[in-house]
Amino acid sequence: MQTNYSFIQIEYGTELYQEMVHLRFLVLRKPLGLTYTETDLLKDKGFNLFALKHKDCGALIACCCLEDLHPIYRLRQMAVHPDFQQKNWGSVLLSEIETWAKSRSGIEITMHARSYAIPFYQKSNYSVVGEEFLEVGIPHCVMTKLL
Repeated sequence: MQTNYSFIQIEYGTELYQEMVHLRFLVLRKPLGLTYTETDLLKDKGFNLFALKHKDCGALIACCCLEDLHPIYRLRQMAVHPDFQQKNWGSVLLSEIETWAKSRSGIEITMHARSYAIPFYQKSNYSVVGEEFLEVGIPHCVMTKLL
């Protein structure tokens, strides 16, 4: 079990938010040849922004946005820093946001998961709902989990 991290909520527009945007770009956009527009980032103002920060080195390990569609939450833009991938950090972040959502009477988390990430989410008991579709030029599926 990972214990050398802090689960933090990030305020839009702060220096830590800029680190989060950079991590999301590095993991989610750059490999697709995409950038973030000002319009893309303005959407973040309405989301709950979360991250895991390493207690020892201070690195941003993983991050995500959680859209409040109460009592359902939509997970968006989840990214794990390449140096921390395949080390259970994504599962730690999922567990933390599920706990956070439940504490606010959330009943479900939903998302548009990239097709290659489906097995990762299934390990945390998320289920595919419906057919595959294209988003940002790559295959995705809707996935959900009751909390």
